[in-house]
Amino acid sequence: MCAKVRPRATAGDERKPVPMPTSCKRPTLFLSHDWGVDALVRDTHSRVVFLSQALQRLGCAVWLDNERLCAGDIDHGMAQGIADADIVLICLTRRYIEKVEDHCSDIRRRDNCGKEWNCASALGKQRLALVMEPTLLHTLNWGEGVVRMHLGTCFYVDATCDDMDTIARAVARTVSILTTHGGPIKMESPSGGMTTSLL
Repeated sequence: MCAKVRPRATAGDERKPVPMPTSCKRPTLFLSHDWGVDALVRDTHSRVVFLSQALQRLGCAVWLDNERLCAGDIDHGMAQGIADADIVLICLTRRYIEKVEDHCSDIRRRDNCGKEWNCASALGKQRLALVMEPTLLHTLNWGEGVVRMHLGTCFYVDATCDDMDTIARAVARTVSILTTHGGPIKMESPSGGMTTSLL
């Protein structure tokens, strides 16, 4: 099953359920992803394009590189897209994590995933992880670097299946929760992520 958000439940937790939105007309979402294949040999970029289309059908404003980088300086376009975004969606695959970690350890590598990660960090942008590979549903499998340090105890969306409409609804609902609370919500669970289904 996919499209779950994983939060920690605590004794006496009196949070009210957040209704499933029919659209997410406001925040602008930036999709940061790797263009390679994932651990299941699926084309990550194609999956993210389908996710972008599903989010747009819900009324979300989405920034995706192949739709927005038509001409001009690529770095400037990515930086402007991140600056204009309310939330940066981090499409987590093993390759994405490796690229960010490699870029952070040697900035001369100039990988776009690493540049997007660093730009979002520098601008203080809120990030939401979309876990694209089943093995990454357990945050201990995110390695010991900056990705796990920054996102390992925050909300993430299980985006491991290929039903992009279901994933888009989970993203919209999670974005609604995050924007309602006005900042990152950090929690703990046995997996390091969160456990409440959005379905």
